[in-house]
Formats: sequence, structure tokens, C-alpha cells
Amino acid sequence: MNKQIVFINLKNNTYTRTRNYYNGLLKLNVVCLWFEVTGYRDLARVFQELKSSNNDSVIVVTSRSQLLSIYSFCRGHRVILDAGLPLWDGVITSRRRLGFLGYSLIKVYLIDFFSFHLAKHIIFETATQNSRVSRMFAIKRKKISCVLLGFDENRFHYEKLAEVGRPIKKGVLKILFRGGNQVESGISLLLDASRKLVDDERFAFTLVTNNLEHAIESKNLELLIGHISDDLMKQLLSRSDLVLGQMLNHKRLNIAIPHKFYEAAYFSKPYLTADYGLMEDFVDKGLVFGFKAGDVHSFIEQLNTLYKKQFALFACGVKLGDWYNQNSSQHVLTKNFQNIILNV
Repeated sequence: MNKQIVFINLKNNTYTRTRNYYNGLLKLNVVCLWFEVTGYRDLARVFQELKSSNNDSVIVVTSRSQLLSIYSFCRGHRVILDAGLPLWDGVITSRRRLGFLGYSLIKVYLIDFFSFHLAKHIIFETATQNSRVSRMFAIKRKKISCVLLGFDENRFHYEKLAEVGRPIKKGVLKILFRGGNQVESGISLLLDASRKLVDDERFAFTLVTNNLEHAIESKNLELLIGHISDDLMKQLLSRSDLVLGQMLNHKRLNIAIPHKFYEAAYFSKPYLTADYGLMEDFVDKGLVFGFKAGDVHSFIEQLNTLYKKQFALFACGVKLGDWYNQNSSQHVLTKNFQNIILNV
């Protein structure tokens, strides 16, 4: 009997990369189930249902649900943990809780430590994470695999229409930044650049973020604050000529590839980012454009260059889209994910 793949997710975990692979497996006609649980009792109920069904199951705990790995072990199950990244990186290293110490630091480390050691296998989103976690938490490398973050394609049905060398409409380069207002995002640099270019009619910026104080729109800057719908996100990405990545040299860029990179790649959009961390390799390969991290003058200089070299700009977007199809599409990542979980 073929194994069924069972995904278990914390109910309040609204975003998880694992759902992308679940949807990809459904498209491949793989038998898989998705359970939402609120805690230990719900998890016990799920395990009882699986036991009653008498089917051979591979149990996968979704990203950002590390506690479920520990709960599962207490119920006699060693699961595959699609961690994505450690809680340590999402809480301690992250911009939101940078530098705080004490009980919380110890608690987060212990949750990661036990969830990793009690899991049957762990999947992270970059090879750099694999090496770092192995050292930091004393995990054997053979217990760790890598599947790229990717993009939730199920939210969109997008026909890629990128054309090499297509002209910028009305001579205006439309530049999009979408992301949270955290330290490494570099929104302050973008706002500085928009002020310096306020009288330059060649550039129009759109900034979509969750929270932004003391910022006002100008004739070259459109602000969208708060959650936006998938339809609006699709419109913004479709109409943009250039998508911006992280703009500062924050250490998270050494261990993670931003989600917005995969968004741009899916839509075959040229991508401009700080030439730092893991993004350096993409810049060196000519898949994205880079500038000196945190340097507004380098950023503006690169914008001027890209405006003058529009053929190279759009050709790079097409190249990035091709890379996405070959390396990080839902189909490719789902197959990688499937190979890992069925062979551990």
C-alpha cells in the first residue's frame, strides 16, 4: 500500500510554506491529508483517526509549528518537521526582538533544540541554514535536508507575459517594494531615495507595508499600508517594471532568501537588491541586480543605469523567471519535498 502523506498545522499558523507542497502533491494525485489543530488534545484526536484508518502514513509538521514536533513525540510519533527556519532566527535573530535576553531566549532555544532532536527528519529553506543548525543544535547532517522557500502559486493563476526589451510605459520606471517594515527591509532608504528623486519624472515608487509612521505620499511615491488582497498584489506585480528586495546588510540575508525574491521570480520581474549575503551569488550569476547595501547613492545610481539599459533590465527578468521554473517552481519543489519525505 502506498503511504499517505499527512500534514499537521497549528490553526493560528496562517502562513506556512508547507501548504505550497501540499497543493503541489494534490496536483500530482498523491494521497495526502491536511489537519488544523489548536493544541495537544486536537493532535491526539488526529493520531487516533490515523490509527483507526489503518493506513501507512508519513506525518509532516508544517513550518512555524515546532511545538507540534514535541507533542507528537509525546504521543509516540516521530514526525518530519518542515521547519523552514528555526524559531531562533524568526524571534531572536529577527528584527522584531533583536537583542533581548533572559528567559525568552532560553525558552526559544529549548523549543528548537527538542523539536529538532525529537523529529525524525528536518527540512530547512537554505543550505546555509542546514550547516548552521547542525552546529548550533548538535544535529547530524544526515537528519537535515533543504527545500527552497518557493512561492504559493495556488494563490495565483498568472500567464507570464514578460517580453525581452519591452518599452517602459510613458517613459516611467514603475518600482515596487512589498514587505514588512523591519530593520533589514531598508524602507528608510527607499523613502530617502524617493525624496531625492521627487522631481525626477522617470521613476515612480509603490510601497506596500504593514506599518509605517510619519510617512506621506508624494508625487513619485504611492503608499499602501496594511494587508492587501491577492488580486491587488497580482495587479501591483504585473504592472511593475522593477521589484525591490532587502536593502540593508542585515545578517538575516546570510541565512535566508526573502519571500519577495520568489514573488519577483514567479512573475519574471527584474529584481534589485542589496548585494549582500545569499543574494551575492544571484547578483554574480546575473539573475538579479545589486547595489551597495544601505547606500542610497549606490541605489539611485543603479536605478539610473537600469533606466538607460531597459533591454538588459527586462532580459534579466526573463532570465530570473527561467531560473524559477527550473529551480523553485511549485512542481520542482514539490518533487524535491516528496523525494525527501518518502526516503527518510
